[in-house]
Amino acid sequence: MAVETTIIEGVEYVLKSKFDATIQGMDQRISKLSSQKNEAETSYATTQEQIDEMKGRLGLVDNLQKQTQDLQSKLEQSNTRYDRHSHLSGLGINDDSQRATFEMFYNQHLQGLPEGQERPQFGEWVTNLSSNPADAPLILQSVFSAPPATSPAVASSETPAQPFQSIQAATPAPPAPPSNIGVVGSQNTMSKAQILDRAAGDSQFYKQNREMVKHLHNPSKYPKPEIS
Repeated sequence: MAVETTIIEGVEYVLKSKFDATIQGMDQRISKLSSQKNEAETSYATTQEQIDEMKGRLGLVDNLQKQTQDLQSKLEQSNTRYDRHSHLSGLGINDDSQRATFEMFYNQHLQGLPEGQERPQFGEWVTNLSSNPADAPLILQSVFSAPPATSPAVASSETPAQPFQSIQAATPAPPAPPSNIGVVGSQNTMSKAQILDRAAGDSQFYKQNREMVKHLHNPSKYPKPEIS
């Protein structure tokens, strides 16, 4: 920006009014540039925040996409497992260990196929084995073999043993003892303790010898009965 000057006595001077106007103009330009700079910095900060927010959203989208892929993979695995188990169940194969054995040999079969050869589906592979058990691995041949026929029961020609007859029914009842067999007489050889023990467990003996038992329990209160 050119500044107007004046030459006095060979010396070039700048008029103060012109100088002040020039300085003022430069200050305005500097202030404007500073304002533009601040606006640019603010705009940059806002843009950076938007970029960071977009990065966060993109990260979230990537995470959701990964979760979706994982869920889809698990769903496919579940569908594959269901299809295989359903096919094996249709052949009467419901044991978990047998199912695992079939899947192991199926995977080995796929690994042994040449590059580029069509891979059979699990159900197709199992159906071929069930139609040709001889081509199946030895451990799987027993699964396809028919169970042995049950032999009919052979009727026994022996005469069934007769039930045992009751021994008690065949043994005659002992004769009834005489009515006075338990009476303690003059020829008694039983001790006091034997008489009391028998009276405690034999009600008939107690009735026949009640007075003697009472005497033996309490001689001071009950006199000794007369013994015939």
